[in-house]
Amino acid sequence: MLPLLGPSNARDSLGMIVDSLSPSNILGTFDSGVEISLKAVDAVDTRADLIPLADMLDRSFDPYITMKSSYQQKRNNDINDGNKPD
Repeated sequence: MLPLLGPSNARDSLGMIVDSLSPSNILGTFDSGVEISLKAVDAVDTRADLIPLADMLDRSFDPYITMKSSYQQKRNNDINDGNKPD
């Protein structure tokens, strides 16, 4: 778990560091007020969608292990494009 960034692994953490050092992130982009507003609304909507997940974690015996297992299963599913590995 990374503070403010949530679950991750060593590979993804290194990728976030490299991505944050890319020229477009260093120089920044100039978003209009409308784009910033849309991003804020999207963030609130995403948070609202995650409320049931947070409730499930609160009811679990060990929230950390539940989150870790869920993250690893999702990551493996993403890597294998939804196909079960042989």
